[in-house]
Amino acid sequence: MIETFAENKELNFKWIDVVDPSSDELFQIAEEYGLHNTSIQDCLDPEHLPKYEEFENVMFFMFRIYDKDAAEDADTVWSLTRKIAVFCSNTFIITVHRSEVDFITAMKSKWQAACCEKNINFFLLLDIVRMSIHTYEKPLNDLNLKIDEYEERLFTTRKDRANILLIQELYALKRKASVFQKMLDLTAATVAELKSDNYKNRPLIQDIKETVNRFFFRANSIVENANNLIGLNLSLSTYRTNEVMRILTIFSVFFMPLTFLVGVYGMNFKHMPELDMLWGYPFAWGLMIVITYSIYRWFRKRGWL
Repeated sequence: MIETFAENKELNFKWIDVVDPSSDELFQIAEEYGLHNTSIQDCLDPEHLPKYEEFENVMFFMFRIYDKDAAEDADTVWSLTRKIAVFCSNTFIITVHRSEVDFITAMKSKWQAACCEKNINFFLLLDIVRMSIHTYEKPLNDLNLKIDEYEERLFTTRKDRANILLIQELYALKRKASVFQKMLDLTAATVAELKSDNYKNRPLIQDIKETVNRFFFRANSIVENANNLIGLNLSLSTYRTNEVMRILTIFSVFFMPLTFLVGVYGMNFKHMPELDMLWGYPFAWGLMIVITYSIYRWFRKRGWL
């Protein structure tokens, strides 16, 4: 579908929005508006990463925006994001995407009413770039909330199966945040190519650059927090295992000398000494109590109990 918006004949400008085009339609548009064939081939590649090119006074931007219809378990570039291509010149802007994009649909009526503004191509381009970047805002906020939830669960979960499940969920979150991190990094490099000869417009460009950098650092922070929580989870699991081993070791140390004594006095030899002693039985019990108490005092002195 090919639609024309914000057309201004006085300024000789129009915005052409192309949705799910065929290769023939794209090459026809390329021929009509003087677009380079390699850029058209990039538009046809659904897996293309963000980029910037300039040829014959036409700027070509490729962005990947967050796909709000992505599956809950999506964790790759191709399943989490979709591509949008933008051709910009003094007389036209052409946007190309595979399916309807909510923010572009919302922008159509806005820019249809503002088509008489000067430098409409520049401001429309900035609006498209800004809204493309802002598609990452909600998923990043959602991941931040999940990080807080997982952090709370980390200190309340005791069962091994629940810990394994928590690590799996954290790893899935980390993969998703890593995709956003990479896409925002590439987008930042693409946005860096935005320029304006009018110094009054430079703060607008700088604002967009700061926005994409802020989102990138947020994604980077989520990846780091996920890594830290995975490491902390493993450390806590190791600590709990060591605690169990410590308790078992303490019990074994207590019973080791007692087992030795019982083993010695439990031998059934006919001429075994001390068997006829009147106080032999109470003496054996007393010896075991003294040994147990001595071990207890030694452990307390060492700080092991």
